[in-house]
Amino acid sequence: MTTNVIDLKNGVSATDSRWSYQSSEFIIFIDNVGFEKIVSANGFAFTFAGNGKLIQDWKTWINMGRDGYPPVDPLIFGQPSIAVSIVNMKTNAVVMDWGISIRFPEAMFAGTGASQASVCWKQNCDAMKAVNSAMAVDKFSGGMVKHLVFGCGSNNLSETATIADVGRLLGTRGTVMYTNKPKMIPISEAVANDLNVSSAVGKLSTGEHVPTAPCDAMYSSWSDEDKEKMQAALREIFPEKFNQ
Repeated sequence: MTTNVIDLKNGVSATDSRWSYQSSEFIIFIDNVGFEKIVSANGFAFTFAGNGKLIQDWKTWINMGRDGYPPVDPLIFGQPSIAVSIVNMKTNAVVMDWGISIRFPEAMFAGTGASQASVCWKQNCDAMKAVNSAMAVDKFSGGMVKHLVFGCGSNNLSETATIADVGRLLGTRGTVMYTNKPKMIPISEAVANDLNVSSAVGKLSTGEHVPTAPCDAMYSSWSDEDKEKMQAALREIFPEKFNQ
């Protein structure tokens, strides 16, 4: 459940704020929980979609400062995977990206809402409007539109939760949507009447199930060349983490 727009023309990254768990029968989702899909560090903007646990690992590593351990394959290239873009906030230049669904010369899109967002951006060149457009038609995207302006750093991000918190909150504040029914049901009602939902909530609370921001890249594997390119990009951005 996600829409990511990286607007290189105007220097803005924008995303929805929905996280979800999906089975073959239902989707549990929650919006506006404070686990953001955008992170900035050392003058670079990281925009994520995909597996929430892997995104948490990236955030933890990014924020560990000089003592952060060098990233290794299980940390940043795990399965299910992620989509990630890294942009220099001074120049709007893309340092590295992987898992992008749609690419224009001046914009990139990822997530289940990428197609609609790309159509809107092509017409309006407005990242936040593009995310809103996707949320209007994509049930996998929702919540507040979060953004980061590269040049000045202006944003409405509020990193207050971990992915473990999101898993627990899905079981207390989430909403259930069954794949064969358009109606949305409060999680408490679904848990009381559906053992499968109840089981999923229990596994989300313990971390056995992981919330996601779905994208095509979740089901792809990094090539050795892509891994080397990402490692090189991270060495450039975080030399203090590698030169110890």
